[in-house]
Amino acid sequence: MEKLFLITSLVFLFFINPNDQTSFCILKNLNLINCVGCGIGKSIHYFLHFDFLNSISSHWFGPIGSLII
Repeated sequence: MEKLFLITSLVFLFFINPNDQTSFCILKNLNLINCVGCGIGKSIHYFLHFDFLNSISSHWFGPIGSLII
């Protein structure tokens, strides 16, 4: 079950639109602060598309997280 969730998550992150301004982050949607995790989804998306510079600029943990997943 866990592997299915991880594979589904990677497929979802592969097909997201990184230029879209929608976010799942509650803090960002409330316009409070940008949390530590903001940008990691975009970073993983860029990493899966081999765009390493945008990946690191979006969030430094994105490439590492992609490899862990």
